[in-house]
Amino acid sequence: MDCILGIDQGASGTRALLADTAGRILSCGAAGGGNQSVSGLPEALEEIRKAAEQAIRAAGEDAELKAVGAGIAGCDFPCEYEMLRGKLEDIFHTPAHVVNDCMAALRAESSAGGSAVICVGSGLNIGLKAKDGRKFCLGYYIDDAFQGGESIARQALRRVYEADLGIAPATALTGRILRHFGKQSVEQLMEWLIIGEGKSVQADLKYLAPVVDECALEGDPAAAEILAEFGRACSRYAAGGMARLGMLEDDVTFYLSGGIFKFRSSVLKDTVTAGLLEANRRTVVRDAVYEPVVGAALIGLETFAGGALPEQAVKQLHENAGTIGLVRQNGN
Repeated sequence: MDCILGIDQGASGTRALLADTAGRILSCGAAGGGNQSVSGLPEALEEIRKAAEQAIRAAGEDAELKAVGAGIAGCDFPCEYEMLRGKLEDIFHTPAHVVNDCMAALRAESSAGGSAVICVGSGLNIGLKAKDGRKFCLGYYIDDAFQGGESIARQALRRVYEADLGIAPATALTGRILRHFGKQSVEQLMEWLIIGEGKSVQADLKYLAPVVDECALEGDPAAAEILAEFGRACSRYAAGGMARLGMLEDDVTFYLSGGIFKFRSSVLKDTVTAGLLEANRRTVVRDAVYEPVVGAALIGLETFAGGALPEQAVKQLHENAGTIGLVRQNGN
């Protein structure tokens, strides 16, 4: 059976989706995260292999790959697109098309008109497509201080340290974070993180971000301000992207994607929406409906078709996505 493979790789995980050329989803696979510019190319490719092999095995039938579409974190420059395209073609022996993972998230939602996506997961990235088809992905324009869940977590620790020192108001984050790590005091936590067994945790704090969401939901001012500050940064960068493509006077639909936008607190989403509307009153903000791997599969189908897809294939893929858990929890 002729099939295409969609791949979505981020720092937190890799997903693969196998579909036939009519858009019918056959199976999915999952593996660990990767980022070829951070963790290294061999590790990233190995996780892609694992996820793809799982999807192909799960299909339970003879799958002959005809094309691969991939959205890959840490792929930001044309030379990286070409390098990774070549690597995937070597692995899967079929034509491949590679984009940044945030552009796959955008493709999952829209193929026409002015549109953009803000992806906040382990990191932050923003992709835009103007109505004339020009595209721009912010990538390294975004400061490390605003890299998604990692940034939110580090700001939470900073607020806890400052509150313990007495130079910032007390915050519910203190008790929650101490319980999260099983520590009795801020000083004990600091020692454990900086010179103790928890030192390795410093390299991967993003899983602390949901604690900030919980505290913000309960009305903690420090947690709410962390999310609001991050939201202002998101909208500021997005406004810069719109200006670069001449979209500030256009109708633009912004999709909010990534795990952080699944937070239950509305602070982040409300702040981003307000900032986008301030930059461009013709902006419409929506939750992303589909997981980014759906966009990667659409890119794979386009690669196979050599251009625009039949509407029926897109409809089939979207319908199947809704039955196998590839519709986001808060999508609408």
